Amino acid sequence: MSIKTLRYLFLLVILLGLADSLYLAITTFLDISPVCGPAHGCDVVQTSSYSRVLGIPFSYLAVVYYVAGAIIGPSLETSAFMSKAAVVFGALGVVVGVWSVYLQVFVIHAFCLYCSALDVFALVLFSIATVLAQRFRQREF
Repeated sequence: MSIKTLRYLFLLVILLGLADSLYLAITTFLDISPVCGPAHGCDVVQTSSYSRVLGIPFSYLAVVYYVAGAIIGPSLETSAFMSKAAVVFGALGVVVGVWSVYLQVFVIHAFCLYCSALDVFALVLFSIATVLAQRFRQREF
């Protein structure tokens, strides 16, 4: 894949993550349960004591995360600094995603489809950012 295609894919995943996190943030703000389909448990995860960091709902932090990704995304192919920042950005998402999965499986004992989608999006973003950073570094030499 070309660098341009990877950048567009990065931005597409950012938009998907932003839509997902906005949905969760809106349901949190309105204090309603997200529609979870066959996987019941979104409301359990969203209302658990682990769904907040310093009193801030994770869904709000996820919105901030994906907005930051939308800021980073457009400059991925033009800036070495931004391509490295995208790798750190993606790694942060993966770490939070692993923590989220751990909590859902071993602590909360409930599964949130939307949360898991955000975790997968973060893993994809990290993968794309890593490939882009390697390509950018190769282009510099």
